[in-house]
Amino acid sequence: MKLKIKQTKVSVEKRMLHAMILSTDFLKNYAYIHKHGYFITSYGEWVAETCLSHYKDYKEAPGKTILELYAQAIKLRTINPTIQDITLKFLKSVPYDGFANVNVEYLLKRSKDHIVLRVHKLLKDRLEIALDKEDPVLCEKAISDVKKIELSSGNVCNPFTDKEKIMNAFLKDEKPLFKLTGALGRMINPQLKPKKMVAFLGRAKSGKTWWLYLLAIIAKRWGNNVAVFAAGDEDEDSSIVRWGCMLTGKNSEEEYTGKFAMPVMDCRKNQTGECSRSCRKCACMLPDIPDEEYAKMKPEDLLRNTPKGYKVCTVCRGKKTNVYVPAIWYEWKKVDHLVWQQAYRSFRRFTKYTPKASVKLFSYPSDTLTVSEIDRVLTREEDNNGWVPTVVIVDYPDIMTDESGNKEVRHKENSKWIGLRRLNQEKSVLLIVATQSNMMGYGSDSLGAQNVNEDRRKLDHVTALFGINKTDDEERKRICRIGPIMFRKGRADVAYQVLVLQGLEMGVPARDSEFVFKSVTPVEKRK
Repeated sequence: MKLKIKQTKVSVEKRMLHAMILSTDFLKNYAYIHKHGYFITSYGEWVAETCLSHYKDYKEAPGKTILELYAQAIKLRTINPTIQDITLKFLKSVPYDGFANVNVEYLLKRSKDHIVLRVHKLLKDRLEIALDKEDPVLCEKAISDVKKIELSSGNVCNPFTDKEKIMNAFLKDEKPLFKLTGALGRMINPQLKPKKMVAFLGRAKSGKTWWLYLLAIIAKRWGNNVAVFAAGDEDEDSSIVRWGCMLTGKNSEEEYTGKFAMPVMDCRKNQTGECSRSCRKCACMLPDIPDEEYAKMKPEDLLRNTPKGYKVCTVCRGKKTNVYVPAIWYEWKKVDHLVWQQAYRSFRRFTKYTPKASVKLFSYPSDTLTVSEIDRVLTREEDNNGWVPTVVIVDYPDIMTDESGNKEVRHKENSKWIGLRRLNQEKSVLLIVATQSNMMGYGSDSLGAQNVNEDRRKLDHVTALFGINKTDDEERKRICRIGPIMFRKGRADVAYQVLVLQGLEMGVPARDSEFVFKSVTPVEKRK
């Protein structure tokens, strides 16, 4: 047991040193808590001092430059000869080119705890020596040498005179951990930051899991370690198959293979023939489809009845002119059958480009996963493997089990969400969850705060809530709308939504997106 504890301490120390070398944000904040002489590893003191000295001169982490600084220290004989070999071995082990995003705030907390424990361990040793000698002066000196360690964001400051704190408050640029593209990204990206809790509200079978798993893939592409907790709606096998579909564009189920009409962006003026601009790509228009007939038609029927020579046109899209009016049309896409060998090759290619970041899936039967279990798993992964996520995804809290002992359902729900928010803050991660709407949501074109299931206090704990809006007709047409319901900071305009084109048969929850104020049908009635 003692050996395991020591290994854990060394693991924390190595992660600290890696972050000092590679993360300017971490190094800048660590400078306030650094103490001399409290490293376990023989090379830790030299690495820390070298990184801090480099930051003082250049205001950035040294990165690969630390190898040059080591060579210079050898030449100038400023490094202890007894630690030269082990220091070089450590520096060569640093992942300079494939380092996963650092969970800065959480690692700073662990660094502070590590240093505090080391300080008091050395204090204990010194006190034992002083007590054996029965020397009160040595006891007093040992105690007086221990100083309280504080982070730069301490609780005590004068907010009107402390220039450094004022400057940091205004210049702090907390960027999203990862980004989505297009209109969807412009709506969601500002919420994808550390210590945020983002939730997606949708009716049953509206694609909530597709969205969570898509965000896991994108987060990994951006260099984030991602922990995905499947609380029972998806098991391990179906989760792996789902990711295989997403990365290959194929499907493992025969009924979803073949030719499908997948949505693409078009312009309503192009469809109705109103556009007279010379840059228009099409010389004909779509037929005016009666509402009753349109409601019965599948995308494949619409595409088969497309006039010969018709082409979608988005030439004016994204330009400052107000000519472009969003609309959708379709194109043929073939979905092939997916086998495990193809999925495995796609996973290998996917991991090749971000080798130091990983997605870990933790699967549980329904009504067994708890907040405490999530905490234990993350702590175990950190202690045993040195793996710390920056993004945690839970699919989904509604089917987790409550630990509070409350008998009322709404109090149980509130307890789970309070626990998740606490975990979110303690681990300094971006927490992404999904939740199911109430029965009223099944008859609503657009979900709102009134559609939150069981207990409205869920709204008190999330920092952002988005609705996955999808009518039966939109389901058939392979589109949905993502709309803001609540932001902790800022105003959420429920009417200002993002139209999302989907192709779930080929594992694509978001093919394209565009801002709209209402649902867009392929051919709107001409007025």
